[in-house]
Amino acid sequence: MKRKIVLLSLLIMAICSWAQPYPESSYEIDGGYLMKWKGTETEIDFTKDPVLKNIYRIYSHAFQNNTTLEKVIFSKNIVELGGQVFENCENLKEVTFEESESEVPFLDIYSMTFYKCPQLEKIHLPRQYKIPGADFNGIIWGGLGEMFEECDAVSSITVSSNHPTLRVYNGAVYNKDRTQLFYVPSGTTGDFTVPTSVKELYNYTFYNSHLSSVFLPADIEEINAAIVFMIQQEKLL
Repeated sequence: MKRKIVLLSLLIMAICSWAQPYPESSYEIDGGYLMKWKGTETEIDFTKDPVLKNIYRIYSHAFQNNTTLEKVIFSKNIVELGGQVFENCENLKEVTFEESESEVPFLDIYSMTFYKCPQLEKIHLPRQYKIPGADFNGIIWGGLGEMFEECDAVSSITVSSNHPTLRVYNGAVYNKDRTQLFYVPSGTTGDFTVPTSVKELYNYTFYNSHLSSVFLPADIEEINAAIVFMIQQEKLL
């Protein structure tokens, strides 16, 4: 009888451990907001935790100055990552998102979300990622590149094949028909030739770039102002 009780207790403990892999002491939550991550985990998977998978907003600076975090997997319920969420996360290397069934983009990732993440290399954008658009005055304030302020190692951006607008070609992010170039990862080096199909360079296309030279098509139609003054080293040719 004692043996059965012990085995039952162990089983219950195992189930509880599996159901909630992150202790409540690791985070601070207010409703559907993750306000602050306090734990020392190296990998956080929101899809595996019954509490975290229902979080829908990540508050600004929630992971600021975290020194242990290396990888984050967000659930499909996330609708917003605030500004500077991962500021100074010195060991963060990879961020990805669970795919939503929604055909309408709703995921907002604010500017400077990954500010000063020197080892960030990989990010996957799901079908629900919402491209920064124009305000009521028609001005586009943000862009993909602005998320990665002082993130010099970004070398791999993948986009869901189900995204309504974006695609990746030779490591850079374009619209589906490659008439708009959205972002060239900051970890890209050497020379970069913009395809002749491209008619517009979106905001922050070459943000924090380490390219030597950029070769533009002769008939390119639009270069947004934010592109030129954010280039660090390269020459536009």
